[in-house]
Amino acid sequence: MHAAGTLHRDVKPANVLLRRDGNAVLTDFGIAALDDGEFLTTTGELVGSLEFMAPERVMGAEAGPASDLWSLGATLATVCGGRSPFRRPARPATLHAVAYGDPVLPERLGPLRPVVEALLRKSPDERPSAASARAALARVAAGEADAGPLPSATVRVSRPSAPLSDADTVTGGQGRPVPAVETVPTALGTASLNPPPGQRSRSAVRKRVWWALAGTAVLAAGVVGGLFLTGTLPLKQDPKTTATTTSTSQVVQSVAGWQSVTGVSVRRGDRVTVRFISGKWTADYRIMPMTGPAGYDANTDKVLDGAKACKVKAGSPFGTLAARLTGKRDFPVHAVKRKLTFKASGNGTLQLGMNDTAGACSQDNKGTMTVQVSVTRQG
Repeated sequence: MHAAGTLHRDVKPANVLLRRDGNAVLTDFGIAALDDGEFLTTTGELVGSLEFMAPERVMGAEAGPASDLWSLGATLATVCGGRSPFRRPARPATLHAVAYGDPVLPERLGPLRPVVEALLRKSPDERPSAASARAALARVAAGEADAGPLPSATVRVSRPSAPLSDADTVTGGQGRPVPAVETVPTALGTASLNPPPGQRSRSAVRKRVWWALAGTAVLAAGVVGGLFLTGTLPLKQDPKTTATTTSTSQVVQSVAGWQSVTGVSVRRGDRVTVRFISGKWTADYRIMPMTGPAGYDANTDKVLDGAKACKVKAGSPFGTLAARLTGKRDFPVHAVKRKLTFKASGNGTLQLGMNDTAGACSQDNKGTMTVQVSVTRQG
């Protein structure tokens, strides 16, 4: 996947399926990112599963292939132990554990432990490359007691505090003795083991400032996370009650009419949030352009004036992402656009679709959209 120029950004047990022959398949690329930096999701949002999200993503730093490898390590630990190594009772605590805490690893990891520990290193530069991780996992799968060396993707060498004599040596990331004044290959070129004192001082200051800013970011994320990460604000509640939120993602087909959302149930009084994640579609691929969840602008929508009867919500343009509840009584149709939050007025099944009815009307549609659905219920 990385060789093809894609980051998954949501590697977790729920997104790994097993074929009948035992091979594993990674699924759900709804929040993936392309190698040109185009994120297939709304910009500025923290999306993904917190306990499987790499520390650099939690702290708003740049994500790369090492971030997916970190998520793989958390996934392996969870599958073996039955519990995420960073899950905590509250989201802010989970954020803090991912950024700063040590993973809680089960004893059942056995020979897999060194691989998982290497994948869960906080710094992306200190994690093994995909090739190294693959080789180590192959050794474990073959029944070998030792997973072998797990060098980091970037070799880093620290200069000792005391001066070195010509006879002294330090060890590089590959375990090879390195002379005290030798330069060591890194991902960006070479780095001397004896940088000027001023440079070391500035580096130390930058490091302290970085960690201070990172700590502030995590605290802010912890406070805001409880409000926004599920796509809803918490409901006002009695101290004796608790609110639980269930979330799921779903791909909505443009040609299938109304499609029931699986993985969540809706009862009267629930707060329902539907948030657009990615995708485009068209109401007529022969003459209409692709459009987002808000549908076409007024002038473009007029092109299909002759087919107004096909709309399921007359006041919204063709192509609008729509939602409704179905149950023992009729519920109104809502225009989702990029985000919709409403309070359920009764028990029902949440359905999503394009503002274009199924059957003959939707046969010329094309495209899909991926959404996240969250249902918050008072305990």
